[in-house]
Amino acid sequence: MKEYVKSNLLKVVGKVVEAKAGVNDKQWPPYCMGFLYQPKRPSNR
Repeated sequence: MKEYVKSNLLKVVGKVVEAKAGVNDKQWPPYCMGFLYQPKRPSNR
């Protein structure tokens, strides 16, 4: 059950991240689920 909820949550959060990154791409800080965007956007350390 937990795995199902986790995968569902990741899907929803992923969509939100995509929407946010699409709207404010330059303002998007790599926090929370920002690691999903590492292939497209390298993390600034």
